[in-house]
Amino acid sequence: PLRVLIVDDCDMLGSLLRHAFSAEGYRVDTAFTLQEAAAAFTHGVFDLAVIDYHLPDGHGDSLLEQIRAQHPDCSCIMMTGDLEPALSVNWMKRGAAAYVQKPFHPDYLLELCAKARREQSLMRLPALIEKKNAEHKRAREHLAENQEILSLLMHHSPIYTYIKAVTPTQSRVLIASENFQQMVGIPGSQMANKTMEEIFPPEFAAKITADDWAVVSNGKALKLDEQLNGKSYITIKFPIIRDGRTLLAGYTIDDTKRKQAVEELMKSESLFRSITENAFDMISLLDLDGFYTYCNPSYPI
Repeated sequence: PLRVLIVDDCDMLGSLLRHAFSAEGYRVDTAFTLQEAAAAFTHGVFDLAVIDYHLPDGHGDSLLEQIRAQHPDCSCIMMTGDLEPALSVNWMKRGAAAYVQKPFHPDYLLELCAKARREQSLMRLPALIEKKNAEHKRAREHLAENQEILSLLMHHSPIYTYIKAVTPTQSRVLIASENFQQMVGIPGSQMANKTMEEIFPPEFAAKITADDWAVVSNGKALKLDEQLNGKSYITIKFPIIRDGRTLLAGYTIDDTKRKQAVEELMKSESLFRSITENAFDMISLLDLDGFYTYCNPSYPI
């Protein structure tokens, strides 16, 4: 609720205004002097201040100046029983939103307060628009910077990297690393907006699409061993959520050389065992601690 400070040394008027503002949903505080009013502002924030001109410790317009200087979002309405037009003109020049001459009906003051708040909001609108525009500009700049960083990462990535939009029947590339040229003959920059069927052989494309949808629909990462054009690959895919939309990200590593090395090692081990197990000589292997790790059949037991 809006918070209002009523500054008046008249108990009867203060009680009447407190009741009227409270009935309209305001949170009401009261002060009887300039000093009490200044203290109230050190302990809270007010949307409205209704200030009497004649107070025990001075004139209310000094408080008006203080509030307008230190709390510009607080609308101030002056009250007086004086009939001098110069007073009201001076108050308006010094930042009062309105003034009211005693005696008055509380409903009239409430109407003035509502009008003052509307005018205050309208006056703040250009500043709010400017602030929002600045925030949007910073957000756009931040997004552009992030996109540039992502683009550079994807462009120079040593592994095959991609982000896709996925449906049950279609998996479409949003961004991909340039090194796909080595895998499929198309650089990542030319893969954007293409489906799997436009990039890979039909059977392989159908499997990729099915795997992609399984990742997105289940919300779980998937690791795959894949074969394409005589090469071996390890692929890891995982879902990412952005702006309420689930996309698929993933990376693929060329595992061909590692698998070839493993196969060559297995062949070497097989050949070694074949030679040693058929040899007439005794052959054994020891570890660094002097324990036997292997003995061929010719070795005496």
